[in-house]
Amino acid sequence: MEQTLEIIGKITLLERCLRLCRLRAMLLAGGLDATQGRGRILTVVNALGEISPGDLAFILQIRLQSMNESLKKLEQAGLLTREPDGTDRRRTRIVLTEEGRACVPSLPGGMNAMLDCLTPEEQAQFSDYLDRVTEKLVESLALPEEAQTRMREMEERVGRERFQQMMRLRMGMGQAVSIRQDRAWRQEQ
Repeated sequence: MEQTLEIIGKITLLERCLRLCRLRAMLLAGGLDATQGRGRILTVVNALGEISPGDLAFILQIRLQSMNESLKKLEQAGLLTREPDGTDRRRTRIVLTEEGRACVPSLPGGMNAMLDCLTPEEQAQFSDYLDRVTEKLVESLALPEEAQTRMREMEERVGRERFQQMMRLRMGMGQAVSIRQDRAWRQEQ
């Protein structure tokens, strides 16, 4: 029990430090945060290149209507454009403008360096520990299984390689739910 409280205290301190790193990076990036809001959208579109609004909403786990509202504001600011899909005229693709690429926020400075104190092997082990703890926490939340079906449909539509890239980004954006889904998906493969 005492060790559990000590670990929880360390996690809480880490969370506070990460929050301060994000705040500092946000101030340096003119108010955009790579892990929240419109900064997340710019970060994902920059990482994947062009992407449909529906796929972007899937990665960021937000409603398509909310996504379209954010995209409209970013488009009005000149940070992205919507272009017709080359293969399906009913769909549109989101593409960053030059100004949009220049505004893409980077990860907070301290976050990039915080794992430098660990060897690559220790980082892999730490990542596994975080996955296991997060998976246990997510299981306790009793989240719906319907997401599995959505993930399979997404993989069929965009292709395996693109889907894997999207899932890595999704996990990198702090989507805890996707850890459980991603593990279940990997076990099926």
